[in-house]
Formats: sequence, C-alpha cells, structure tokens
Amino acid sequence: MCGGIGQQNTKLQALLFMLFIRQLFFPQLSIGVAKTFVIATLTIFPTTATINQPSYTSDIKFLEIGLTDAPKVTTLTAEDLFNQGLDKIKKGDLQGAIAAFTQAIRLNPKYALAYINRGVARSDLGDKKGAIEDYNQALRINPNFAPTYYNRGLVRDDLGDKKGAIEDYNQALQIDPNHAETYYSRGNARADLGDNKAAMEDYNEALRINPNYAVAYYNRGVVRTELGDKKGAITDLQQAADIFKQQGKIEDYQKALEIINRLQK
Repeated sequence: MCGGIGQQNTKLQALLFMLFIRQLFFPQLSIGVAKTFVIATLTIFPTTATINQPSYTSDIKFLEIGLTDAPKVTTLTAEDLFNQGLDKIKKGDLQGAIAAFTQAIRLNPKYALAYINRGVARSDLGDKKGAIEDYNQALRINPNFAPTYYNRGLVRDDLGDKKGAIEDYNQALQIDPNHAETYYSRGNARADLGDNKAAMEDYNEALRINPNYAVAYYNRGVVRTELGDKKGAITDLQQAADIFKQQGKIEDYQKALEIINRLQK
C-alpha cells in the first residue's frame, strides 16, 4: 500500500514538473510586413516677419512673396499613409498605426500590405477578431502571400484554434518552405495538441534553417523531456541557454538553466 502511494506521489511530481515546463513554453510573435517608401510629411508654413513701417510698396512686395513662395500642402498617397503606419508601429502607437493604415485602405481598397499590418496592430491590441478579418481580406486580394497565412495562424493559435492554425501554417509553408518561424509555430501548435513527434520534426526543420534559433532549441528540449529523452532535453536546453546568454536575454537564460537543474536532480 505504501509503495502504491509512493508511486502515485512520484507520478504527481512528474506531472507537476511537466506542467511547470509547459508554463515556460515560448510562443511566437506576429510579423509586420514592410515596403520601402519615403515617408512624406506635411510642409510647415514659416512665420512671416512683422513690417515696422508698412507702405504700399512693402505691402505689394510682401503680397508677391506670399503668392509666389507660399509652400504647397502635400497630398498624401496610400503609400505615404502606409509608411506612416509602419513608423507609428515602431514607436508603439498602435492606435495611430491603425488609423494610418485605414486611411491608406480608403485610398487604395486593394492594398493588401495595409490590411496585413493593420491586422498585426489589431492583434497586438487584443482585437483578434478584427485581425482575422484583415488577414482574410488581404488573402482575398493576394492568396499567395505566406506572411498572411502565418499571421492568421498565430491569431487562430491564440484563440485556441490549433487545427485552424496548423492549416494556415501548412499553407504558408507550401508558399515559403524556408521560413523557420512557421515551422517553429506549427511545432508549438502540434505540441499543444499532444503530437510531440510531429512537433520535434518541425523544430528540427526550424533549426536546420536557423541554427541559432534559441527558442526552438528550448521548446524542442521541453518536448524531448515529455518524450522521456532527458539527455537530449538537457543538450537542447543548454544550447538555448548559451544563445540566450550571447543575446543578453538573461531572464530566458535563467529559465533554461532552471529546467536543466531540475532534470539533473
């Protein structure tokens, strides 16, 4: 009877350890899609100097200057507004970015990149439904653009639709089979569904493309732990820790070491 209780406690401890590791699983972030354009800015009107002794002559000269040299207001194009949206995203002004992308779309309703980036901003603000609507519209305009499927997959993943996310990742990889982040994200979704062997295959592919992909080593280590490959898990986690340290990501480095220490006990 005591042996049975001991076995139950051991299983419980193992389960709690696996849950602990799962809580440290690394997700993936959506990507914005940029296009190189010069950002246009509105012309600033200079302040006119005060005329101390006005006369008809000076007034005429002043009027001529005003008529001939007055700056013209620049009319912003859809591409100008698109670039303003990108600039606002970089500055963390997501609401401003959404407004800029919306204006760009009004000028060019077929502007797929504007829909995609507005989707990224909406997703980051928690509007997952709005993000998916933007990605859907972008795919209607251009159904052969891998980043759109990838980003929509991430949102579906966040919403708990793992199978839908995997379908999107599959579509993205058919178009671009050399995108490490897509393999990595599909691996995460497969691991969440309990398909650890398929997840391992995806992490392997991600690391084949990008051998310095720290979180792929980390998550592969987590999956190897769940598959009972403690030695392989420690090797992956140590590799992840080394890269995290080189990148200055001390918190992530410490997380990896924490799991290694637990596995070595």
